Amino acid sequence: MLPVPGVASLYTEIAPGMAIHQVIDTALKGTRVQPATLVVERAYGMLEVHHEDKGEVRTAGDAILAFLGKKESDRIKPKIVSNTIIRAIEPMHAMILDKIRFGSMIEPGQSLFILETEPAAYAVLAAWEQAGRAGNSPVTRLGRAVRKLERILAGRYTEPLDLKKLSQGLGVAYSHLRHAFKAHTGYAPWQYVINLRMARARRLLASSDATLDEIAQELGFHSGFHFSMMFKQAHGVSPRAWHARFALEKRQPRIPKNKKSR
Repeated sequence: MLPVPGVASLYTEIAPGMAIHQVIDTALKGTRVQPATLVVERAYGMLEVHHEDKGEVRTAGDAILAFLGKKESDRIKPKIVSNTIIRAIEPMHAMILDKIRFGSMIEPGQSLFILETEPAAYAVLAAWEQAGRAGNSPVTRLGRAVRKLERILAGRYTEPLDLKKLSQGLGVAYSHLRHAFKAHTGYAPWQYVINLRMARARRLLASSDATLDEIAQELGFHSGFHFSMMFKQAHGVSPRAWHARFALEKRQPRIPKNKKSR
């Protein structure tokens, strides 16, 4: 499924290229993200995953980094390799470009901007930022407050939060901010926090032997019982059942390789 407007998206590029298969396996088994793009070359591999819940995407990123033994700060600093503008593109050129893409990417007579970055996945970020400057990002005070609140909640979702005080600090009424935030993300602010906590909880349950009380304390729930109740309400199964599912997968015996006969 291709990403659509409003979803959160994560791009991962890694060398050597075949290692990208382990990366996508890690993301899909630990979260509910959906993949849309998988490029495998000899030197590099690139993956895109997305979900309407930003917490799922962030957790997928955390899972990938944990698998690789890396931190977000270890990312390679991007650089522009080349950029070119071709004006009044020829019909045959446009036809070739449209043939290898979904839909009509460019029409004859239009200008084509070509950007090459290293790593290549940063070209997507450059396109997204340019689209925002072209007028697709909110410019009102309420719109800026929504984006800022989203960043605050994404960074502090495990902390006790007073949403009304946060709205005052952002200079907008809470009722207006709540309505605009839900229109932007699909969730009310507190539900957005719960979704982030649950995404992290699923990762902890799948990859660690932490107790319910330890997970509850880490994620900001009052107790292990409170966390268990909220988790079952969101997923239909208890945290222990979720953990047992992944523990069983880890215990599955591997099929031994056939021994060569002499």
